[in-house]
This record gives sequence, C-alpha cells and structure tokens, in this order.
Amino acid sequence: MEDDTRVSLKEYFNKQLKSIREYFDTRIAGLEKVTTAVESRLQQYFDLKIQALNCSFEDYKIYLDNKLREMNEFRGALSDVIKFQSSTKDLEGAVKTLEAENKHLLELINTKADLESISFKIKANDEAIRQLEKYRAGMEAKASQTSVLIALAFSIIGIMLTLINMFSR
Repeated sequence: MEDDTRVSLKEYFNKQLKSIREYFDTRIAGLEKVTTAVESRLQQYFDLKIQALNCSFEDYKIYLDNKLREMNEFRGALSDVIKFQSSTKDLEGAVKTLEAENKHLLELINTKADLESISFKIKANDEAIRQLEKYRAGMEAKASQTSVLIALAFSIIGIMLTLINMFSR
C-alpha cells in the first residue's frame, strides 16, 4: 500500500506561506530585540552626554561668575584710583590758590575785619594745604617707590648673572 501524500496546490502554498510567515516573524522579533537594545544603549549614551554637558555648563557658569566678580572689583578699584588721582600741577595750582586766599585773608585782618571769621577760614585753608601737601608727598613717594623697585629688580638680575657666571666656570 502506498501512502498517498498528495497535497492540493492550495494546501501546499498555504503551508509555504505559513513557514515564510513564521521565518519572517522570528526574524522581525529578533530585529526588534536588537533595535530595542541599541535604542536603550543610545538613550543611555545621550543621557550621559547631556548630563556631562550640563555639568560642564554649570562649571563654566561658576567660572564666568567669578571672572565677572573679579572684573567688577577691578573696575571699582580703578574707578577709585581715577577719582582720587590728581596731577602735580593741579595740586600745586590748588596750593597756590589757597596761599593767595590766605594772603588775602591776612590783608583783611590787617584792615581789622571780623577776626574770628577770618581766622576760621585761615585754619580751614591751612588744613586743606596740609592735606594737599600730604597727598603730593604720597604721590612723590609712590613714584620713588617705583624707582626703588626697578633698581632692586636690576640688582637681583645682576646678582643672578654673576652667580651663573661664577658657577659656569
């Protein structure tokens, strides 16, 4: 007896379609797993990069804030220096003006004007003159201090060159 294994064409194609569907379904499922894994890794990678960028941004923001604070302090100090700085000619002119005013006040005293009022003005002018002279002396001291520092730098360089010359022999 022969086993009749005849199959109709429709059954044969249905069986082939079913096996093809199963093959592609398993391939698609495998690709979905791989895609999900890759997506997960990429998401972690980008999250880490974004976190690193945020940290860098915060560090840079702190750095810039500190720089801005330092610049504002420097501007304030520079403004103070400019505000209180005067040239020697200006100071000498102010001193001469005050001396002339004192001479004028002394002449008024000689004419027997109000002695108390005039002496008060003279004291105020004398105090202003002393302050201006102190300021001028300070300015001159700063200039001489700079000269001393320059001379010190040259002497240190000379000593270093002498020592190098002595030890190089």
